[in-house]
Amino acid sequence: VDVVEFYHPDLDHYFITATQEEANAIDQGVAGPGWVRTGEQFNAWSLGGSSDRDRRQLADVCRFYGSLKLGPNSHFYSAASSECKFLMDLQDLIPDDKPRWNFEGYAFTVPPVAPSGPPCPEDAIPVYRAYNNGFALGIDSNHRYMTDPDLVDEMVEEGWIDEGIAFCSPVN
Repeated sequence: VDVVEFYHPDLDHYFITATQEEANAIDQGVAGPGWVRTGEQFNAWSLGGSSDRDRRQLADVCRFYGSLKLGPNSHFYSAASSECKFLMDLQDLIPDDKPRWNFEGYAFTVPPVAPSGPPCPEDAIPVYRAYNNGFALGIDSNHRYMTDPDLVDEMVEEGWIDEGIAFCSPVN
């Protein structure tokens, strides 16, 4: 599947989706006016959709959204099971009336970052994650996921934090 990126200039937020239905809904304004496709995208497998699952370890990417009324008004994605579990455990500990990340489910499947050696298999490329440092700045947190290292550099120049490689994207 194509994981498509959107941007909202008024919010200065990025969002990705791996479902054509959700992308079409955003195009039609269902998520509110202002969201536009950036032209950036990367590859993944739909959940359970990889024929390679038996040949190598793959990871389902967890998807979180901030508290509806309290924020952050943003989504967060991770292929690291420890990171997903940490946020799920925090969700159980933080009351509903406090800002927190809420687990929405799994979004797509990717090769995870290798614990040693090259970060991605030879038939995959890195997907980098940058963070706007929203919590420290008192604004909504937002993350951007991109395969182009030059885009990461641009985001860092704008004050975003380079969080490194989040997961890998299979190449065609």
